[in-house]
Amino acid sequence: MTESKDINRRTSLFPSSLLISLGGSILLLSFLLFIIIDPAVGIGISVVDDTSSTSTSSSSIEESVNINSHQKMSTGEIPKDFVRNKIDSHDVMVFARSYGPHNRQAKELLERLSKTLALTIKIEFLDVDLLPGWDGSLIMTELEEITNQWSFPNIFIGKEHIGGNKELDQIHALGELEDMILTNVVGQEL
Repeated sequence: MTESKDINRRTSLFPSSLLISLGGSILLLSFLLFIIIDPAVGIGISVVDDTSSTSTSSSSIEESVNINSHQKMSTGEIPKDFVRNKIDSHDVMVFARSYGPHNRQAKELLERLSKTLALTIKIEFLDVDLLPGWDGSLIMTELEEITNQWSFPNIFIGKEHIGGNKELDQIHALGELEDMILTNVVGQEL
């Protein structure tokens, strides 16, 4: 009996709310340290000396923000070059995710349209969430810098950014999508 009282007394020294709060704090601290320390994340914190001039401070901030341009993908490629090569080497290039209704609808529409036009259209759907390591995040960041669009799908036709699924649907509803593909991709008109 005394042994069970000792155990209860030892566990009651730390109330459960304190243990939960302490556990949450440790988890948050671990996450923050991971972001600050892990160079693959692409996020860094730089300390700017307040005594230095404003131009030095702004250049330090620009350098810390532009970390993505120095990181390489798992293939050894620079994300900017990878994205540009994909856009340049395809008639229709769709950066997407493997899930979600907007991604699925855009893929289905473009696949259906490529069969309807009965042309050989060089089209690629790249699901960035299925890429290894941090490659998807690096590509997302690069696409956002190029297009100012963070969402997916991110669609290019004839090397021209047209937007996402909403814009694709609008162009298609107006009857302009087929013409755009033929004019920009094949160089013909209907």
